[in-house]
Amino acid sequence: MRKIFIIGGLIALVCLGSACNQNALKRQNAILLQRLDSLETEVQHLRSIHASYAEESGEELDVGFEVQIGAFREFDLGQYADELVRLRGTNEYGLNKYVLGRFHRFEDAERFLNDVRKMGVKDAFIAGVVNGQRTTVAEAKAAAKNYYGSEF
Repeated sequence: MRKIFIIGGLIALVCLGSACNQNALKRQNAILLQRLDSLETEVQHLRSIHASYAEESGEELDVGFEVQIGAFREFDLGQYADELVRLRGTNEYGLNKYVLGRFHRFEDAERFLNDVRKMGVKDAFIAGVVNGQRTTVAEAKAAAKNYYGSEF
């Protein structure tokens, strides 16, 4: 009878130890998940800061928006490329496309677009950019939210 009691007590201690171990693992997992969430938020914040610097320096954005002010077949400003620091031209499908402004927030691009239209460039529009490639505004908005986080 005494052997049964000792064995039963050992089983109870093992189970108790296992439950305690599970609780400790759950607490540790919760702490790690909170830390991961905090780090993801910090990365998104740093991406947003980098994007602001990229906007100011005219460098490519990973994710963002551009305001296209025109697309012309017979008109090319290439000869002025060195002087036109913020105006960027590309040639796609036989069209010389001109983009002015790069923004990581859609709202900023939209405000700039409204000002450009007030200056008389009525056909200007916003284009999305993801990984340096032209895309739809909807795709760029979704990518920006994931890339820059809730502050976007």
